[in-house]
Amino acid sequence: MEMKEIYTPIETMVGLIKGRDAIFLDDLKFDYAKNSITLLGQLNGNLCSKNETGQQYIDYSLTFTGLLGLQMIELDFSLYAGQSSFDMVENSKWLAHMHENDSASKVTAQHQHYLLMTYDDVFDVICASYDLKVIA
Repeated sequence: MEMKEIYTPIETMVGLIKGRDAIFLDDLKFDYAKNSITLLGQLNGNLCSKNETGQQYIDYSLTFTGLLGLQMIELDFSLYAGQSSFDMVENSKWLAHMHENDSASKVTAQHQHYLLMTYDDVFDVICASYDLKVIA
């Protein structure tokens, strides 16, 4: 019996981030040597559940490391099924497929599937960790 994917909102230092206008992406930097990608932009403070600064726009950097998979699709063409703008995908079909075909033992217990919805694009990421920083 196939398990259903579950989208669990991620509680960040600014709380839950939810809404089409919640995450704006200005730039991304792919580091092949470090096997990471960093997204840079602004969070809409009004759509963060714990915006203690009261700022309307909050600069951020979000780095995913230990990448095994990265997909980006324009929001209008995505089949977005998340609960917030930044979710962990439990019972991920994509991650399960990687486990089944992992002859080189690259998938570890640390690897998780994340779904990130920005204003224009949706990112599916399988990685070992992420680091979200608010930039003052």
